[in-house]
Amino acid sequence: MFLLLSSYDFVSTYLTLEGLSLTLYVLAILLNQGIVSVESAIKYFSLGAISSGSLILGISILFGFVGSTDFLDIQTFLGSQNSLHFSSEIIVSILLILFAFFFKISAFPCHV
Repeated sequence: MFLLLSSYDFVSTYLTLEGLSLTLYVLAILLNQGIVSVESAIKYFSLGAISSGSLILGISILFGFVGSTDFLDIQTFLGSQNSLHFSSEIIVSILLILFAFFFKISAFPCHV
């Protein structure tokens, strides 16, 4: 968690989130009390993989426009643009990143 707070770009944020999620997947399957426990761990892992894919897709779309994964460069790029005239690709990439991040921290409204 400290690494997540001290990251300055999307690469270190992604690696930290995946490392944290990997330990949570192991903890979910550790309590092996039957088929329900194994099934829930597999579902948790597969939904985490989908969330990870949407995070990578959002980061790559944003990287295509900004040219950097550094948070300060992205802030400078978004601050220099007119706030009312963002392209739809940038809005989609930000929504994908937020969707994946909220899903990873279990704050997503439809999280099962």
